[in-house]
Amino acid sequence: MPSLLLVGGRPIGFTVQVIDIDRRKQVEQALAETENRSKYALESAGLGVWEYDFRRERDFFSATWKTMRGLPGDAEIADGQDEWLARIHPDDRQHVLDEVKEHKAGGAAVRTTEYRERHRDGHWLWIQGRATTVEWLPDGSPARIVGTDTDITDLKNAEEKLQFANMLLNIQMETSRDGILVVDAAARIISYNRRFADMWGVPLELLQANDDAPILAKVTSLVKNPAAFVDRVRYVYEHPEERGHDEVETRDGRWLDRHTGVLHTAAGEYLGRVWFFRDITGRKAAEAQILKAAREDGLTGIANRAVFLEEVHREIVTVRRRAADFAVLYLDLDQFKDVNDTLGHLAGDELLKAVAMRLRANIRGTDIVARFGGEEFAVMMANISGPSDASALADKVIAAIAEPFLILPPSKLELELTETVLMAASRDHNDVLQRLRDRGIRLAIDDFGVGYSSLDYLRRFPVDRIKVAQAFVDSIATEPGGAAIVRAMIGLARELGIDLVAEGVETNDQLELLKAWGCRDAQGFYFAEPLTAEFLTPLLARGRVSGLRPAFGKTAARRQGYGPRQRRRRIRALRAHAVSLPGEWYGQFVDPVFWRLTGARAAPAHRVLVYRRDRPHRVGRLAVRHRQ
Repeated sequence: MPSLLLVGGRPIGFTVQVIDIDRRKQVEQALAETENRSKYALESAGLGVWEYDFRRERDFFSATWKTMRGLPGDAEIADGQDEWLARIHPDDRQHVLDEVKEHKAGGAAVRTTEYRERHRDGHWLWIQGRATTVEWLPDGSPARIVGTDTDITDLKNAEEKLQFANMLLNIQMETSRDGILVVDAAARIISYNRRFADMWGVPLELLQANDDAPILAKVTSLVKNPAAFVDRVRYVYEHPEERGHDEVETRDGRWLDRHTGVLHTAAGEYLGRVWFFRDITGRKAAEAQILKAAREDGLTGIANRAVFLEEVHREIVTVRRRAADFAVLYLDLDQFKDVNDTLGHLAGDELLKAVAMRLRANIRGTDIVARFGGEEFAVMMANISGPSDASALADKVIAAIAEPFLILPPSKLELELTETVLMAASRDHNDVLQRLRDRGIRLAIDDFGVGYSSLDYLRRFPVDRIKVAQAFVDSIATEPGGAAIVRAMIGLARELGIDLVAEGVETNDQLELLKAWGCRDAQGFYFAEPLTAEFLTPLLARGRVSGLRPAFGKTAARRQGYGPRQRRRRIRALRAHAVSLPGEWYGQFVDPVFWRLTGARAAPAHRVLVYRRDRPHRVGRLAVRHRQ
């Protein structure tokens, strides 16, 4: 600006000061060009540039900043923060305000924050903002801030998808049947599931240490063949591209299927590997069972026909090569059909199993015993010196099979002994009754109270049941003495813990007295006449007496032709229901079952008259019982 020059009060001219600002202009122009280049570079990188001048309270927003939000590049944006804050997601607004406040207060020179902002079309953008203070006021507060915004919506969506994929992967790992272990290229643990920890008994804190060495040591200590296990692990670690699987047996009898796969980057770079362990113990057991079923007889557990013939052919080859001898014995059980017909197929099956056990117990370890089917068995003797060896084994096998079989389960049998048998047993075989009892067979004294019956029997012998003779039961309703004796027997049996059956019940009066005195079991014509197995079976299935009880006693039965002669005739007719007994014994179904007095339920039993082959008279009764 020019200044007036005065001399003696008269203006004689003026002065002009000229300052050369060319340098400053050059610097300012260079600075502006630099800022423009920076802005252009940021714009080219897709970053929205903004600027805020605190002194003038003026904003600047680049075209990219505007188009990022769906606005025209030349749109006018009002100064101040209100319009901008209104577009920020309500859940992020306070967070952003706190960041702005911190920046104004002179916080960190560079700050980064992420928030959601509404796009012009209504959807939410994820913005990452970076702000830098470029000028300060004298008091140290920001004078001008320049920032960039980046649209990270796609990145956030990718992160959410990745988080979902990781969550899904974790769920899949944790719900997998397999134990899973993931290691990196340096064999450090980067992931595992709880199934792996439980399968191998590895503490979680050991897995969380990420060191594979102690895990390998722990697992190796549990496998049956640790050397092979470790060799496989070392081999695949030395050959990063190796894949495959094997089966591992543990010391506690489990079988595990071990798979290993390789992890690569998209470019094919080796990252590590995954180990999968699946418990296949059940499958191995099933495979063993299938193999066993293919080679063993399903009932007896010995070799089947196919295996036996295979061994015979093998032995034939051996004999031709070494000039050795072998022998084959063939066995067929006589009268086996009678067992099935009289005792049922379950009893027949038990007999076949018992025969197989005896055969196996009486041959050498190198011999083969097999069941060909039905009641047919075969034995092969290998490497014998001559026919005498085969003959000796045949004699041994025949002797073993000739021994009695108890098939008739002991817990299902009750042997009724007459006094004659009881006295003979106590005289000739002191421990025979106890041995029968030890095997689970129940013992009963028949017709107790008559003949030589003694109370000492109840003390000396392991008796389970006594049967009060019909002679006493007949008179309980008419003779006080008989009633007193029966009542005393019931009380004595109860105190000794022995079951008691009243025989020969024929009237309702007798039945009511016995029930009143605490007698639980009774038998007689009042309930049913003697029945064959044919008629007894549906009765037991039905479990009720009603409808089968005859309306007459013994006297009425005689009047209708059912006397002793007819009874003997019926007994002869029942010989078709013969029962196989050990040794010199035989018997047949004749007597009725006895019944519970506490209701109309039948005690599921049938008795058999027992005879010795060298004596025509009866020496005992056997109760065949289906216990419920």
